[in-house]
Amino acid sequence: MSIEYWMVGCGNMGSALVEGALKAGAHCVVRSRSRDKIDRLVSLGASETSKGGPRVVVFAVKPYQLEAVFSEFEFQEGDIVVSVAAGVRLESLKAWLPKKWQGLKVVRAMPNTPALVGKGMTGLFSDSVSDEVVAFFEMSGEVVVLSGESEFDALTALSGSGPAYIFIAMQALADGGVQMGLSRDVATKLAIGTVLGAAELASQTGTHFEVLKDRVASPGGTTIAACAELEKLGFRHALNRAVVVAAEHSKSMAEKLS
Repeated sequence: MSIEYWMVGCGNMGSALVEGALKAGAHCVVRSRSRDKIDRLVSLGASETSKGGPRVVVFAVKPYQLEAVFSEFEFQEGDIVVSVAAGVRLESLKAWLPKKWQGLKVVRAMPNTPALVGKGMTGLFSDSVSDEVVAFFEMSGEVVVLSGESEFDALTALSGSGPAYIFIAMQALADGGVQMGLSRDVATKLAIGTVLGAAELASQTGTHFEVLKDRVASPGGTTIAACAELEKLGFRHALNRAVVVAAEHSKSMAEKLS
């Protein structure tokens, strides 16, 4: 019998993951307090009823809601429990399960918002991450399985929060174009296309970022002058610090929730 994917909580992230799975032909059962969100996903092919058989149950709710949601959910033998709640460690997830179900396999997951368009990056960690869990998140992008839970804070800071840093950079690029005379529409299109193209080039070639940068920066040219200004203003250090601060905050959140 084929695996069944349950989504408990159908906000932006939960809905995006369900949509990706539906496009890949998976059977998804949805649960949400919002009737409108359930109706929308059902109209796309999701179900409110189970066909029976093995289940991966993904909980996409806020960290402070999770323990209560666990207590209300009807688990069954063999369920694989997946949490996308930020900052809740594996130990806490297992402890929050109803006592009868504390032997179930539990997985931590951290997807990011590009999953909304099938380009997500998800980090997973558990004592043993099953192929069924990896397959579910691969329906909405790429997956990295971490070797230790201590890496989760850094992952949260880099790929979980990372899209926000890139959006700030894209806005700044577009603003610079407008400042120098481009229309907002043209500047925005150029900023988006530049980031997409640069990411694809790095992905396809596997070339080190520094080498790719040097290939654009001709001696005495406009790019190297701009790069020198970025270094002067601390652009590289600011991005580095953003990741470090976000990781430290993630660790602090986890300690409080524990």
